[in-house]
Amino acid sequence: MKTKLLLAVILPALVLVSGKVFSQDSNSLKFSGDLRLRFEKDYSVTNSDGSGREDRDRARYRFRFGLKAKRGEHIEVGARLATGSPTDQQSPHQTFGDDLGKKNFNMDRAYFKYSFDKGWVWAGKNGFPFWKQNEMFWDDDVNPEGVSASYTAKSGDGPSVTFAGGQYFLNNFGEGLFESTMSAIQASLKTKASAATITAAAGIYIFNNKGGDVNAADNFNALDNMDHNIFVASAQAKFKAGNTPIQVGADFMKNLEDPTAALFRDATTGFVAQVTVKPGKWTLAAYYANIEKYAVIPTLAQDDWWRFGPSGHTGSSDLKGFELRAAYDLGNKMNLVARHYITEEIEGSREANRFRLDFNIKY
Repeated sequence: MKTKLLLAVILPALVLVSGKVFSQDSNSLKFSGDLRLRFEKDYSVTNSDGSGREDRDRARYRFRFGLKAKRGEHIEVGARLATGSPTDQQSPHQTFGDDLGKKNFNMDRAYFKYSFDKGWVWAGKNGFPFWKQNEMFWDDDVNPEGVSASYTAKSGDGPSVTFAGGQYFLNNFGEGLFESTMSAIQASLKTKASAATITAAAGIYIFNNKGGDVNAADNFNALDNMDHNIFVASAQAKFKAGNTPIQVGADFMKNLEDPTAALFRDATTGFVAQVTVKPGKWTLAAYYANIEKYAVIPTLAQDDWWRFGPSGHTGSSDLKGFELRAAYDLGNKMNLVARHYITEEIEGSREANRFRLDFNIKY
């Protein structure tokens, strides 16, 4: 009922406002995209029970192509196509091989956006609209579908406060309109303190699982057949040591719902700490993460740290470990990024060591 009411109020308002703006002459159309070439190596691990996985080497690529069309000062329509499996929301990457077969190319974004003096509203499928500093809670490749709005209040050179919210649709099991949904709201603050720029944010993400008793083996359910109310708080400081930019940050996640799985009854907390240093054309970063099983939605969060998870997806929780990153700016929108992950299970004996080398170019 709340979802229907929200759509009934916002969408007609957008139509009424856009009628005045579409008549303006200031139109523009911009194209953009990027290509990534990746080498990835997963090192063999042997668990305490004797099980494990062998070495795996993969060469992969990602290609994305997008456009933005503006009508006047307020109206924007955007779309993006991307490689990747249409049933894997976490990754647009494709693996070289498969007997030179054709690769998937899918609709990644499609949205209508109305901007005003201090904010915006969009409807459709678009990027994550809330402030974040890493992908441990929400993967950059997961584009929510629904309605979002944002408003920023700022006075002169003082701090700015941004309020963002939205209603999103996760799944439809055929028994009603959008049986699984996410409702979210976040407040973020950006200010300057002495020589540092401080950003802090707090938000609540409410995942409603209304699909009934769904067998995950037959019908994949990202919510694992339970509700989630996840609180996320983040803080970040940017400053310089001489001429070298430095960034430090931390995130805290807490699921306020009780897990249904007895083994993970108290596994509802996550923590991330990170530091980034940018000397010249280099970017050096280190991350530490401790993400318990139900601190995040495992198939909506990052898929980089290891290779375990349900078929076609990566399970991005019940893990702890480190990421070490080094990137070099090649100029002209090109860079090289090397990353090494050292990860282990929290409630188990599995371990994972992974190395990645990416060449990225944007246009």
